[in-house]
Amino acid sequence: MKKAIVCILLVLALTLPAFAVTPNASSQTSDVKILSYTYRFDSSGILVVIGEVQNQGQNVVGTVILSGTAKSGYGNEVLSGDLAWANNLLPGQKAPFYMQFRSNLTSSGAWTGGISEISIRVIQAEPITSYQYQGVVITSHKASQTSGTYSVSGEIKNTGSQTATNVAVVATFYNSEGKPVAVGYSTKEAMMAPEGINSFTLSALNFNQTAADASNKISKYELMVQVEEPLLTGTLPAAPAPVTGPDSQIDTPTGNNLSPAFIAIFIVAIVVVIGLWVLIKRRNSTKIKSPKKSIKHNHNRRRRRR
Repeated sequence: MKKAIVCILLVLALTLPAFAVTPNASSQTSDVKILSYTYRFDSSGILVVIGEVQNQGQNVVGTVILSGTAKSGYGNEVLSGDLAWANNLLPGQKAPFYMQFRSNLTSSGAWTGGISEISIRVIQAEPITSYQYQGVVITSHKASQTSGTYSVSGEIKNTGSQTATNVAVVATFYNSEGKPVAVGYSTKEAMMAPEGINSFTLSALNFNQTAADASNKISKYELMVQVEEPLLTGTLPAAPAPVTGPDSQIDTPTGNNLSPAFIAIFIVAIVVVIGLWVLIKRRNSTKIKSPKKSIKHNHNRRRRRR
C-alpha cells in the first residue's frame, strides 16, 4: 500500500516545477529540510543517493516522502523516490533516506555517461499529533569492520513503563566531512516489556568499505530508535539526543595473514617432526629389548653346559 502511495505522489510530483541542484546540494519543503546528500555507484553500476532530512518545524511529522530526478551526461532523466527511514519525527529529529536510480538505457540499470544533475525534494511531510513512545533507549554500541562490511552492534533497553512493539535501530553513516554516505537498520524486536533488554546488529547497506574511495569512507555514525507502538499524544517531549559513534577505535579482525604456501610448509614440518619422534621412540624401544634377549640366551647356554 505504501509503495502505491509513493508511486502516485511521485507521478503528481512530476507536474510540479523541479528544483534542480548539483550533487551534494540541499533543498527544503515546508518544515522538513533536506540537510545534505551524497551519491555513488554501487557494485552493479546503479546510482545511489544517500541523505538525511530534519524536522525543523514545531509539530510532529508523520511519514516523509521524497522524490528525486537524476540526469546523465547524455541528458537522460530517471525518476525515483523513497520514504525517510523514520516516522513520527519530533521537532529537531533527523532521519536518513536511501534512493536508487536505475538507468533505462541499460538492461541492468547501470549508468553510463556520468551524472550531470541531481534533484531531490520533499513531496509529503504531514504534521500529526501522535509521537513515538520514548522509553526504549540505546544503552551500548560498538562498531566493527570485517571484510569491508561496517557494522554496529549493541543493546537497547525499555526503561519506561509500557510494552513497546516492533522496535528497531536505524543508523546514518557519515564520512569525515560529516556528509551521509550510508544507512542501515536492525531487525525489529516484536515486543519489549518494561525493563526488557535486547541486542541489535546492523550494517551499512550495500556498502563495502574496501572498495570505497576516500570521500565515502565511514568516519562516524548516528543511531536512533524507532518504535511502532505505543503512539502517545499530549505535550511533546524534547527530541532525544542522537547516539553517536564510534566512541573508540573500531574492531577490525586481522584474520589469518599467513599465506597458503606458508601454511602448507608449516603443516609438512609438523608431520615430519611427528614422524621423527615416532621413529626415535621405536629405536629406543628396540635397544631396550635387545639386552634382555642376549641375557636370556646366555643363561640358556649355561644351563645346557651343566
